[in-house]
Amino acid sequence: MLNEPDLILADEPTGNLDPETSEEIMKLLYDISKKGKAILMATHDFHLMEKFKSRTIKCQNSTVVEVAGSAFSQGLTPSQIDSESSTRSEGDNL
Repeated sequence: MLNEPDLILADEPTGNLDPETSEEIMKLLYDISKKGKAILMATHDFHLMEKFKSRTIKCQNSTVVEVAGSAFSQGLTPSQIDSESSTRSEGDNL
């Protein structure tokens, strides 16, 4: 990324993309986040959120809440998330 920003805002980065391209975009964003950069992404694609586990929050009744079952709400550390992700094959469905 140009200038290596500390924060990337991504509004529906996989919207209207085919599944393969969507997964490539998510892999790119996930790899960037592993380098210590923050990614704030808005999406409606729950399946991709499950595949690329990370801290997940949502707006519910005018309140921002953490999603039960997201990686951080399960008590996983960033290194555990990375370890879990690296053991999955590309065909795994979560």
